[in-house]
Amino acid sequence: MSKPLQVLLVEDDEFDEKLFRQLIRRSDELYCEITNGRTLAEASRQLQDTPVDLVVLDLNLPDSRGIATFQALHAAFNGPILIYSGTNDLELTQAALKLGAQDFLVKGEADTHSLSRAMLFAAERGKRLEVERSLASRNRELNLLFQVHEMLLPELSSHAFPSGAASAAVFPAERASGDYCDLIPLPDSRLLCCVADVSGHGLRASQLMLTARATIRALSQSIHDPGELIEAAGALLGRDFPLGSFVTTFLAVIDGQSGTMTWCGAGHEGFLIHGDGSEPVSLAPCTAPIGLMHLAGLDPAQSTVVQLEPGDLLFVPTDGVFEAMDDQSRAFGLKRMLQRVQELHRETPETLIRRMCDTIEEFCNGQALADDMTMVCARPLDFTQ
Repeated sequence: MSKPLQVLLVEDDEFDEKLFRQLIRRSDELYCEITNGRTLAEASRQLQDTPVDLVVLDLNLPDSRGIATFQALHAAFNGPILIYSGTNDLELTQAALKLGAQDFLVKGEADTHSLSRAMLFAAERGKRLEVERSLASRNRELNLLFQVHEMLLPELSSHAFPSGAASAAVFPAERASGDYCDLIPLPDSRLLCCVADVSGHGLRASQLMLTARATIRALSQSIHDPGELIEAAGALLGRDFPLGSFVTTFLAVIDGQSGTMTWCGAGHEGFLIHGDGSEPVSLAPCTAPIGLMHLAGLDPAQSTVVQLEPGDLLFVPTDGVFEAMDDQSRAFGLKRMLQRVQELHRETPETLIRRMCDTIEEFCNGQALADDMTMVCARPLDFTQ
């Protein structure tokens, strides 16, 4: 047997209440449980204490009369209200419907069939309106998240520092991204380059990404060593992440004066492109992603220091770059990506990223991105020196 419709009848006249119950008992279409409130105040209290699917309302009560009765009850109850009144007033009917009443029936004119049908339809319309309100609220929340995302992660950002420049770009597969890239100035002409990739993509990944961004940015104000920063972020974030979620992370601190780069990867690989045209050097991760680092037996995050030469280039992508697919389901590929970066390595970081995007877009041939695509590119020493 299906769950009965919970109905609150707001009716002060005992005869009208009994007649209403008799009409409903005869119905083969409606299965409901009816409770009764005899005043507006009593009905308002019952709505606070008892779940109700539908209110059937008489407009003329001992403590309220006319359209004001509906307005007061509608303010207390967001569900469907069917007016069942002795007043056959067209203007009153129109006013009630405009204010949100589901239907208006006149006592003595409604039989079992018309009353039960009106109640069923009102309840169903109320359910639909509740779903629509829920979706509208959800959409407002999503739009707010998207606005925050777009504000905190512009599509392309650049930063200049002594003798060099860096750029970062995020291209979401959906409206919100699970990728995070950042360029954070540090004291003494240093720059922290950050790339992170939350497992999955879409809304959930974007929410975790915003948490990771806030944590890394806050910690970077006092911790400037990439390995120590990843360890601290892992300690704060890892145990609170949902089961199965993690964040691959690559951090590099570039000293624009000395040309040194201190880097660390947690499940994320970067690449060093030499200015002399030699093979790219893999900057392989030394530990597991944030979210998995707390597992016993894993190596701690440790930084590596390298001396950069004029023309050397740091390039850190997320897997959405080399896993981009064309319309034949062929991947852009790691080899093709590195070859194209080598061809463009004399360009400014911003131009390199833009032209990489053009290359991938041409390769995809109209195929939509399956994953977020992010790139950070930095050159600390100009190749013309």
